[in-house]
Formats: sequence, structure tokens, C-alpha cells
Amino acid sequence: WTAVATYSLLDFFVGWLWTRHYRHLLFGVPAILMVMPLAYCAVRMPFYTTAAKASHYRRAASEALVEKEYESAELYFRKLAQLGDVHHHVIMRSAMLDEEQGNLADAYRQMLQIAPPEQPGEPQAHLWIAQRISMGLIEADNPDAIGLVETHLRHATARDLDDPALGLWLAQVYLQTRRPSEGLQILDKIDADQLTWPLRVTMADLYATVGRRGRANAMAEDALEHFRQAQDANEELLPSDFLAWATAAEIAVDTNLALDVLWQAVGSHPDDQPLRDTLIRVG
Repeated sequence: WTAVATYSLLDFFVGWLWTRHYRHLLFGVPAILMVMPLAYCAVRMPFYTTAAKASHYRRAASEALVEKEYESAELYFRKLAQLGDVHHHVIMRSAMLDEEQGNLADAYRQMLQIAPPEQPGEPQAHLWIAQRISMGLIEADNPDAIGLVETHLRHATARDLDDPALGLWLAQVYLQTRRPSEGLQILDKIDADQLTWPLRVTMADLYATVGRRGRANAMAEDALEHFRQAQDANEELLPSDFLAWATAAEIAVDTNLALDVLWQAVGSHPDDQPLRDTLIRVG
């Protein structure tokens, strides 16, 4: 019966093809071509969900940012907001785009959506806010600006307590707000070996500030030896390295060395204003 059914089907198909009026069928080809897109949309649209649309807009926004087509990227981000797409990375990139275009107020407003001061949010957004406040770019007229920096740093470290650089920054804020005991608690938990040498010198300076001279001097001597070896090896030192070297010399109460390092730094980086300011201060 399978062979009979197959033969009958093939016989019908061949007979059907043999008896068609192909000239008449050709007149229907344009209509078929016009209907095909509509048929595709009718089948595709029910499966084209809001999430799929958002995914396409996110990809388009990323491509626009890579190509530096900022107007298109901004349009895509607005469309994502209309679709209710509240992914943190979408808002972050939109805020960064506003910052690049000079709209710092709009960037700050967007960052607050995912990093409110009332509760922990996106760690990178909290860090962005803390950095801009510290640089005086936002909240410049707020008398509690340092308090906001502390709040956002605490929220950022709530999910990343093992980052020694963040811990060092938070300890620095505590010392600036005259809470040495809280600052020391954080400093004592930081593994200095995980810090860059400029940050190690910053840590030593904080220890010196709170009276831990022994710990501060030991870290300063280690830093001085490191920078001496780097200089002997003809390694290129950045302005931040020179500043750390000079600070370590100051901690070790060797002002002459600090001046020599700063003179050398200004000679290597004559256009660096922080180096020149530090040289004047130490002099």
C-alpha cells in the first residue's frame, strides 16, 4: 500500500504539472512576490517580542558607539527607554554618551537611576558618581559632598569588598572626615602587595597621618628602593610614579631627595602642572 500511495501521489503531481496553463500562472508571480513579505510579517510579528526589539536596539546602540555615531546611539537609547529596557549597562552607556557630549547633568541623572544614594545599586555607577564629585564636576556647591562620596563608595564596596584600591579610597575619606579609628580598621585589612606602588605610597601617607610612623616609614622605604631600582634599570617613570617617589621621600623625612626627584620629574615631564605645583610646595 505504501508503493501504491506513493505512485498515486507522483502520478497526480506529474498530471497536475502537465495540465497547467503556465502563461496564466506567470501573471500571478508579481502578486505572489508582493504577498510574500506580508505573509512573512504575519508569521514573524507574533514572535517579535519587546525583549527581542530591545536586544536589537542594544546591539544597534553598541555599533553606533563603536562608529562614534552619537546621535544615532542617543536615539537608540531613547527607544530602549520607551520599551522599558532598564538594564544597568544600557543606562550606564547612555550616561557615558551624555558625558562625552558634555551633558554631565543628564549623565548624573541617569547614573542616579541605577546608583541611588539611599541603597546599593550598580557598583560602577557608584564609582562614577564618587569620582566626579571628588573631581568637583558635580555637587560642587553641596556642603556634604564628601559625605556623598563616602555613601557611594560604601555602596560600591558593598559588592566588591576585596578591591584594595576602593578600600584605600574609603579609608582616605574616613580620615578626611576625622574618623581615624574607622579609617585604620580598613587600612589594616588591605593587602598592600595588591596595590600599585603609587597607591602603596598613598597608604603609607595615610598611616603617617594617623601616627603609625613605624608602618608608614617601612612602606616608604620599600617604595624608595623600588623607584631607585626602576631608575637604575632605565624604566620610564610616569608623573604619578615621580609624585609617589617624592611623597615616599617626604614620609621618610628626606626633603632633599624629594626635591631632587621632583626636579628630575619636571625635567622629564615639563608640561605636567601637578608636578610643578608639588615642586613649589616641597621647595
